[in-house]
Amino acid sequence: MFGSIIGHDKIIRLLKNDVIKKSLNNSMIFHGSRSTGKLSTAFELGRILNCKYNGDSECQCSNCTRYKTVDFEGLIFLSRRNFYYNLYEYANAYKISKEPKFVNFITRIIKLTFLPLQDFLIKDCLSEPEKKMIAEQSEKTMKIIYKNELSNPDIDDLLEIVSEISGIYKKTNIPVDSLRGMLDWTYISQPDINKIVIIDHVDMLEESSRNILLKRLEEPSPNLFFILLAENKNRIIETIRSRCRCYFFNRLSTDSVMDILNQNFCEKNIYTSVDSFIMRSDAKSKENIYPIVIKLLNFVFQKEHKFPELNSFIQGFKDRKYVKAILLEIGSMLEREIKIREMENAMSDFSGPEPDFKYFRQISYFDMQNLLSLVKDKSNKIDRFGLNPTLVLEGVFYPLKAMVQNDQI
Repeated sequence: MFGSIIGHDKIIRLLKNDVIKKSLNNSMIFHGSRSTGKLSTAFELGRILNCKYNGDSECQCSNCTRYKTVDFEGLIFLSRRNFYYNLYEYANAYKISKEPKFVNFITRIIKLTFLPLQDFLIKDCLSEPEKKMIAEQSEKTMKIIYKNELSNPDIDDLLEIVSEISGIYKKTNIPVDSLRGMLDWTYISQPDINKIVIIDHVDMLEESSRNILLKRLEEPSPNLFFILLAENKNRIIETIRSRCRCYFFNRLSTDSVMDILNQNFCEKNIYTSVDSFIMRSDAKSKENIYPIVIKLLNFVFQKEHKFPELNSFIQGFKDRKYVKAILLEIGSMLEREIKIREMENAMSDFSGPEPDFKYFRQISYFDMQNLLSLVKDKSNKIDRFGLNPTLVLEGVFYPLKAMVQNDQI
């Protein structure tokens, strides 16, 4: 039981004990930083709850087999997670080794990508062209992954499909209409199985989505289990937190990270986190772009840094796609800060986290929204109109720097 989970011995002991004693809470929150194993543990717990025998990791009962291959009718996964880089690493490992286990990993990642995109979950939250594209790509994907052997062109096609699917996610928030679809599904009787609902980034749900979730948590069903994933438990409203048992996932030790990378990717080099390995191949990924963004914002917001320093830093960015990645990351940080402020205003008991970038707290809510609009506008136009990337950064951050220097922020 839980033999596939590396690290988090304390959490595993607690979950094992509750499963064996049949005292498991029907609503749980797994919280902690990125890539600490929350999702893997949630899926493994769902399998154990549906195992026909003792929950052993090697069990081959029909429920376990269907669950491991993500073909289980009693599972809902609500997420806007981008699995592209996980798939890229599995694909890379398969191209090198041709080991069959990587085909299973690739197939699982593909199915996880499409699991939140079932018709009843997206019918009211995506456009008709988007739904048509998903259906076409799903059909194309199934034809590929059910081949006896994957060719390199097949793998490249899968990577392109997952990249295109991820492009339809405008926000990390789960759309409220997907929550409604989930709610209807939970009332359908399936007495022979334990139904599992895994909701990603529950700490960033909108108010209407929180209300829908809270309503269902207030009406627990014996064979229905909610596993809510969050990076910061304090951003979840108290009325939801109080109905859940919380499990905190610490950062993995270096040894645990190495065990995971060796087991999943046959990777022997040392990395401090799973994220740092998965994102290492893309200079424009969040893992790699975030330190650059923080450095840029420090040049803008710290008065001891003068205009010439900011100018010298900005002149180093000539690649249009790299600058677009910078703008997208800043836009994401701004959206996050705006969301946190809205939650602070809406929730009297909100004890929120520190913002991504502390100097954002100097900017008014109104100016924050204007800055976000400007960043999004430049991000959208930089490719479409072939804008000079250096000039784009100057146009966004020079006026902001001037306001900082003149004590207007």
